[in-house]
Amino acid sequence: MAAPTKKEWSSRGPRKPKGAETVKVVIRIAIVVSIAFASSRASAAIPMNDVSNASITCNTLFGTVSLKPGYLFGGSQPSTVKIKGTLDGCTVTGGSPSTPQFVTGTFKGTLAGAANDCFAFLSTNPLPGTITIRWKAHPSTPLMQKSSTLTISTLTGTLFAPGGLFGAAQYFQLSLGTTSVSGAFTGGDGGAASTNVAVTSEDFGPTSNSCETDGLKTLHLGLGRITLQ
Repeated sequence: MAAPTKKEWSSRGPRKPKGAETVKVVIRIAIVVSIAFASSRASAAIPMNDVSNASITCNTLFGTVSLKPGYLFGGSQPSTVKIKGTLDGCTVTGGSPSTPQFVTGTFKGTLAGAANDCFAFLSTNPLPGTITIRWKAHPSTPLMQKSSTLTISTLTGTLFAPGGLFGAAQYFQLSLGTTSVSGAFTGGDGGAASTNVAVTSEDFGPTSNSCETDGLKTLHLGLGRITLQ
């Protein structure tokens, strides 16, 4: 058999030893396995924090309240009140083995009104239902319990007049009576001492106009505070 010409040898290039290719494959596999192992070890090293008996206070609250049918002064129809929003500026007390940091939440719930009466926002009235809050924390302090369920019994409303640069403006100040909390942040006693308060973005003037005409259908919450304990 004739030896390959110089041209044929140049086109083929020098052959690499099979052993070198095997070594490269083994090294690649080892790198992939070591990365996966390190990742799993890092993940396993971060413990979940038990917050079932912890407490939490959030000083930033934004939300929307949907009313159906629309509320009127003297309305007498049963109503459905849907509420949803977000929570931020939260501080946790307790938690095991550590206290979760940078906790935020989203909430959503449905409540049942006895009557679609706008005067309900200026007194205390039954408003039974539940609200669920879903929580997130910084990845370095993950939560074992990721949601709280609030059992609601009443709505208490009044007018909030900040004064100062707000002049004579008045807003609805609303608080939901909470009979129990389950899941995260029960305070160790089922949330017996839990409180909440929110102030509407709409002032009393436009809302009262809606209450006298085509019905008040939506309220926006722009200021509030909630404590589960």
